[in-house]
Amino acid sequence: MNLYLIRHAQAELLEAGQLDANRKLTPKGLEQAKTLRRTFEHLDVHLDVVYSSPWRRARQTAAALGSVAHHLEIMPELADAPDGALMHKLLELAMQRPESAVALVGHQPWISELTSLLLTGDTKLAARLEYKKCAVYALELSVSQDGAAQCLLRFVLPSGVLRRLS
Repeated sequence: MNLYLIRHAQAELLEAGQLDANRKLTPKGLEQAKTLRRTFEHLDVHLDVVYSSPWRRARQTAAALGSVAHHLEIMPELADAPDGALMHKLLELAMQRPESAVALVGHQPWISELTSLLLTGDTKLAARLEYKKCAVYALELSVSQDGAAQCLLRFVLPSGVLRRLS
């Protein structure tokens, strides 16, 4: 399964009394999300499904992928540190739909932790992964018949590169 891990685009600053989950994208963030979509179009990447954190800024980033995504679904696990339930879902998806292209839109530091967990089996690498707003890590996740998972890093697209590609 081709797996694209995406940090949400730039969001407004947290205001007093505001829930973090309710922060929306800034105008720059909306443009970053559109740039992400244009980059996927340019690379001829079509996503079978985009899973998003339920938080507003992640949903807005995911929604901007519209023309390259067949389906958008909320995945509550993306609004927290990665755990066994999330890993189980991802491995199950990779087994059931090995040819699919799936995107996950989440938040720091959890998206870095998930990337580290998939690539190395633990979260220690997370602090060394640069995940600027709207950055993409492209992975290939496969599961053998005996249940052994393998994850390969295919490429990284920082937001600055996205602007140049679109």
